[in-house]
Amino acid sequence: MTKNKKMQHILLVDDDYVTLQTMKEFLVTLDYQVTTAEDCRQATEALRKPEKIDLMILDYLMPDGNGTDVLQSIALQKDLQRPPVIISSNIVESRNPYWEDLLKRLPHLSQSLIYAFVNKPYVFDQIEVILRETLKEFAKKSEASSQVLTGDYRSTSLTTQPSNTQASQKNTQIR
Repeated sequence: MTKNKKMQHILLVDDDYVTLQTMKEFLVTLDYQVTTAEDCRQATEALRKPEKIDLMILDYLMPDGNGTDVLQSIALQKDLQRPPVIISSNIVESRNPYWEDLLKRLPHLSQSLIYAFVNKPYVFDQIEVILRETLKEFAKKSEASSQVLTGDYRSTSLTTQPSNTQASQKNTQIR
């Protein structure tokens, strides 16, 4: 069993009750806090709540729309959380030209939230690795985007020697 330092919160969105409950039980055994949603409306409501969601596993096809509708809502509604997303489907494959075209039509923000695509039925060992890697990658991205540079921004051509601030800026990478 994987132990997380801080219990991370996963929003699991799937309209199939058996899949939803089985996956929830599995995620709980990995020490994740899990909120479930059975459709797009419930997923959007969960993303609007103040309780932080660290990751969303989002089924593609649901009774009131599809996962890309939820992603569109995230891009358009500023009051929704924007966690990293793992798209899941048993009917659409990640390398399907239809899926690729659909992704290209999403707003850039929505596209940037998609970290992985998994086919159903789920393979639990693979899901565990994908979750861990997605959360780790998102944390790196968030950390890099929250870095703030301060100091002297004068052009080096105007100074004869770089200041300490300029020297330290060379070691800072911003994504």
